[in-house]
Amino acid sequence: QHVHKMSNRFALVAVLLAVALAVTQANADADTDLGGDLGELTKALGSMSNSKEGGDGAEMAALLGALMGADKDVQEANADSDEATEAVANTADEDKDAAGADVQEEKQAEGAATETTDIKVAASNNVHVLRARNIVRSLLRYSTGTRSSTYKADVRASKNLVATLKKAVVQSRKALRRAQRAYNRVYVQYTSVKQTVRTAVRPHTGRIAAIKREIALIDKLLATTGKFGSRHSGEMAKVRAILHALRRKLAAELGRRQAIVRVQQRQLKAARKTKQLSWNALKAARRDHSDARAALRHAQRVLRATVNRPREPKRGLGSYERKMLKKVLRLLAKANTLHRRVTSGCSPLRGISGGRIKCSGRRTGDSCRFSCSNGYAIRGSRTRVCKSNGRWSGSQPRCSMNVRCRTDRRSSNHAGVIRVHPRRGYTMIGGGMNNRYRGWNRLSIFEETMPEGGHWRCDMGNGPGKLDCYLRSCRMPRNVKCINRSRRKRGSGIIEATCPRGYTMMGGGMYNHYRHHNRRSVFEEFYPRGNGYRCDMGLGWGDFTCHARCCRLPKNKARCRTLSKRNRRAGVTRVTCPRGYVATGGGVLNHRRRNDVLSIFEEAFPEGSRTWRCDTGAGAGDLSCFVRCCQFD
Repeated sequence: QHVHKMSNRFALVAVLLAVALAVTQANADADTDLGGDLGELTKALGSMSNSKEGGDGAEMAALLGALMGADKDVQEANADSDEATEAVANTADEDKDAAGADVQEEKQAEGAATETTDIKVAASNNVHVLRARNIVRSLLRYSTGTRSSTYKADVRASKNLVATLKKAVVQSRKALRRAQRAYNRVYVQYTSVKQTVRTAVRPHTGRIAAIKREIALIDKLLATTGKFGSRHSGEMAKVRAILHALRRKLAAELGRRQAIVRVQQRQLKAARKTKQLSWNALKAARRDHSDARAALRHAQRVLRATVNRPREPKRGLGSYERKMLKKVLRLLAKANTLHRRVTSGCSPLRGISGGRIKCSGRRTGDSCRFSCSNGYAIRGSRTRVCKSNGRWSGSQPRCSMNVRCRTDRRSSNHAGVIRVHPRRGYTMIGGGMNNRYRGWNRLSIFEETMPEGGHWRCDMGNGPGKLDCYLRSCRMPRNVKCINRSRRKRGSGIIEATCPRGYTMMGGGMYNHYRHHNRRSVFEEFYPRGNGYRCDMGLGWGDFTCHARCCRLPKNKARCRTLSKRNRRAGVTRVTCPRGYVATGGGVLNHRRRNDVLSIFEEAFPEGSRTWRCDTGAGAGDLSCFVRCCQFD
């Protein structure tokens, strides 16, 4: 009996471990359906619970049933989460974007809230109120005796005052309606954001609760099986490992819910602030409309009193009329005070590309200072002050690239490979070469002029040639990145080296791999085309590599174009960039495709800051000279 009792208990432990492994593995991996296996295990535990020694089995069966219920809760929570994710897909995408740009989102929300207050108080913002104030002051000034007043003049001025205030009331009523419509729109948006917050968090909360219930039940199972001894310690260790995995899953789910809550709370805070500002604008419009109507009533009383008074030419306004006019003046002044309080200064200023902004506030008298990053120069107002009319002084500044370019040269009468390096703080953007050997032999073969790393490389002639190597470099901002791109061609035809997306071609060159003096080494072309460089060597078959120099420039900070000029009886040919542009690179196209002295490469290099100089053929050649021009803003 003792042996039979122990065997039943060990069988119970094995069943329990199988249950825990099946449930936890299902939830940790793929949340699969465990209905059939859990049903069989429930029958087994039920039959064991009916035996005499099955007291522990009844407890296990109860725990197993609870596990099945918890597993079902997790599956339902997963389904709810999937449905909610589809329902708020757009909101989730916006939340991800907002999580990476918190400050920008708050600025945009603040700008939208300020735009809501642009309704302001129409009575204090229109010409009718200003005219009414001038009329009241003139009536009060005439009635004090400083200037004689007549009956007709007073009646005419009172009628003018009433007509002006009626227009002010009409305009304030329109402003009130606009404020009411704006508040209704903002309130609907606020309600929608509030509902979205609740909908986005609810499925994660259900899933977390279901996972917690499973963890609690598995802990209870482990505590119950602990009294049977340590013969199944290996299986128990596996169950504990899976339990730890469930806890990690719970922690990840809590983190996701917390991230969603943070993003949604930021949106809710911005919406609540917008609603409050819109409500303040609506209250201001209501009060202002009420003040305009009260001023109109007092002005009508003044008009009736003025019409009914005795017609004495020297008599001014009476005490009652002066009292009413002073009330009208106070109401109009109150409207102006309310306007200044509601608008609360100026709207937020936009930031500037390539710089930063620092503001002391947005109320009247506050100022904002603009500054540019290293390598940029500010153009426009460095400081803008918020004025009493709700506008900023000055104009919106911008940061332009402070680019300075120069040309460096290195010469040799016994040329091998010559390299020209830029000065410290400058970046290489292009270059060129001048072949000073004008004979027709192997020393006049075009070999190379191209970018290599951050410097320019040149060579002429299969032997000790004579040449000048030119480097074009500029001092640029730190965020400008330049790279080299190249493509090799073996055979007949042309090839182009193109800059990748986001980069701008600045200059380029070519390397001739074929170093024998025959028709395959005849120079044909290398020049800028589109956003890359086009190259060709040899009459027919050739072996060469085309190079392009590409720079990633700030958006909307540079404009580049390519200009060309043809000369059919070539001597020296020059192409000049327009005013405001600088020459960054260039090239030459040899139209004469014959193996003779009129087809040799002579020169293609920068001359000054805006000109590119070209020549081919020891005599009257036929060429087109190209220059790459860039304007940095």
